[in-house]
Amino acid sequence: MESVVANVPLGPATLTATLIGIGVIIFVFFAKWFRQETEHTAENEKLVHNKRNSVVSSAVSTGKQKKDQGGTVSKQASKKKLTERESRRNARTGEKTFGHPWLLASLKGHGGRVLDMDFAANGKYLASCGDEDPDPDGMSTTESTSSSSSESNKENSRPTSAEHSPLLPKGLSRRQRKNRKREPKYVTPAEPPKPTKTKVSNQCKSKVAAHHVEPLEEFKKLNISESLFAQMLVNNYVLRSEHMAILGYPARPNKRAIISDKMVYMYKKHHFDINAKEFVPKSDSNDSGQCSGSSSEEESSSSSDDSSPRYRNTPFYGRVCVRCGSWFYTTSNTYITDEACSYHWGKLRTHGHGYGPLEYTCCNGKNGSKGCSEAKVHVWNGPAEPLVNSSYVETEKPKHVSEDGNYGVFALDCEMSYTVTGLEVTKVTLVSMEGKIIYNEYVRPKNEVVDYNTRFSGITADDFKNNRSKTLQQVQRDLKKLINSKTVLIGHALENDLKGLRMIHKTVVDTTFTFPHDKGFPFKRSLKSLVRSCLKRDIQCSEKGHDSYEDARASMELMLYRLRRDFSL
Repeated sequence: MESVVANVPLGPATLTATLIGIGVIIFVFFAKWFRQETEHTAENEKLVHNKRNSVVSSAVSTGKQKKDQGGTVSKQASKKKLTERESRRNARTGEKTFGHPWLLASLKGHGGRVLDMDFAANGKYLASCGDEDPDPDGMSTTESTSSSSSESNKENSRPTSAEHSPLLPKGLSRRQRKNRKREPKYVTPAEPPKPTKTKVSNQCKSKVAAHHVEPLEEFKKLNISESLFAQMLVNNYVLRSEHMAILGYPARPNKRAIISDKMVYMYKKHHFDINAKEFVPKSDSNDSGQCSGSSSEEESSSSSDDSSPRYRNTPFYGRVCVRCGSWFYTTSNTYITDEACSYHWGKLRTHGHGYGPLEYTCCNGKNGSKGCSEAKVHVWNGPAEPLVNSSYVETEKPKHVSEDGNYGVFALDCEMSYTVTGLEVTKVTLVSMEGKIIYNEYVRPKNEVVDYNTRFSGITADDFKNNRSKTLQQVQRDLKKLINSKTVLIGHALENDLKGLRMIHKTVVDTTFTFPHDKGFPFKRSLKSLVRSCLKRDIQCSEKGHDSYEDARASMELMLYRLRRDFSL
C-alpha cells in the first residue's frame, strides 16, 4: 500500500492544494498569535489606563478635599471678618446713641434731628446736625437718643446695635467707610481736654500764671453784654478831645484839638502827671524828695561846667532826679553825672488831719532827712511833652462795621523801668471785660535799663532772662491787631501808658478823670485809694511790687462799679 502511495505521481492540482493548505495553516497560526498579542497589549493598556485613572481620581479627590477644606477656612475667615466688621459698625453706631458723657453735655437741649454723627480718625467727635424742628412725638432727638443710650448702658457698657437710635442713618457714608478702614481696631476716643480759663499770648512763665482767673465781682453784679457796656462808656465816659489835650495824651501836632486860652493856661500851669508830687504847704515843701518829673529836656549848655574834655564838645542836658531832687547831667544816651542817689521812696504825710510835721511813709523820717534807700544813679521820668514823631503809631479804623456797634472793651496797664532817656515800657497787659488776660508781654527797652524800679513796677532782671520778650515795634503791631480806633481802652492815667507805648488812641476812659480828686485838677487819686474806697479791698500790697494784671483788672472793675452806681443797674 505504501508503495502504491509512494509511486502515485503528484499532479499539479495536488501540489497546489497542498501548498494552499500549508499557507492556510501558517496564516491561521500567525492570526492566532497576532490576536493573542493584541489582546495582551490591550489588557496591558487597559491596566495602565485604569491605574492612571485611579491615580488621577485619587489626586482629584485629594484636591477636592483640600479645596473644600480651604473653602471652609476662607469662609470661616471671611465670616469672622464680617462679624468683626459688623461688631465695629454696631459699636460705632451704638456710640451715636449719645452714651458718652461728653456728648450728653455738649448736645444737651438740642431740639433738632441729628442727621449724621461719626468719630474721626484722630479720636475726636464730629457731628452734623440739622432739622431744627423738634421730633413730632414731642421728644427731641437728643433726649430720645440719650434715654435710649441710658437704657442700653444699663444692659451693656457699650451699645452693640443700632436699634436704639432709629433716627440715625443705618448705612455709613463713603467718607465714613474710608475713615473706618483706616482704623483696624475700634478705640474708645478720649474725653476732649478741658478748656483753660486763661488765654495768655505770652507762653512764658510769668507772674500772670500764678493768678487764678475769676470773673470780676462787679462784672457778675452788673450782668450786661459787652456791646451795651461799650455803648454806655462811649456815650458817657469817653474823654473828649479837649480833655485829652489838657491831660497830655499824645496826638499829632496837626490834629490837636482847638481849645480855649484858659484851657491852655491851665494845661501849662498845672500839667497833669501820674508821678506828680502830693500837695504840701509851701513852707514845708523844700526838697520834698518827690519831684514831679516835669523836668523837661533843657537846652544844651554851650559853656560846660564839667571839666572833663570828653563832654566838652558834646551837647548835654540837665535833669532833676525824681527821687532826691538833685540835678544831674546826661547826653542823649549816656550818663555824665556818675553818683549814687539817696532818697525816700515813701510820700510825705502828716499824722493828724493836715496838722503836725510832715513825715515820710517809708521810714517816718522828717522832711529833709537823709534818704533811707540808695540807687546807683539818679533817674528822671522823661520829657513832659515828648515829640510825637514817626515812632508813634495810631490805631486804625475798623475794617468791618460791627452790627451791634461793639469794637471791643479792654483795660490797659504798663509797667515801666528807668533808662537814660527816662521811663520806658517793660511790660504790657491787656484785660477783657470779664477780667481775663488778652495780651501779656515783656518789652525790651531801646536803651539800657539803669533801674528796673522793682518796688513799683515789679520787674526784675530775671524776668527778661527767664521769659521771652518783644521789641516795642512788635508789641505795637500786636496791639494794632487787637485794637482799632473805636475800641474802648480803660486805664488809670492812661496817657503815660500810651506815651510809653508810643501809640495814639482817641477812644479812652481814664479813671483819674472819671473819679476826680476832691481838690480838683491837677490833683489825682491813686488807683489804690480808689479801689479801697469804691471796691472795699486792697491792691498793690505785695512786697515784690505792682502787677500790671492786677492794676488793669482794678481799672476795669472801677468802671463797672461806676456804671452800676450811676445807672442803678
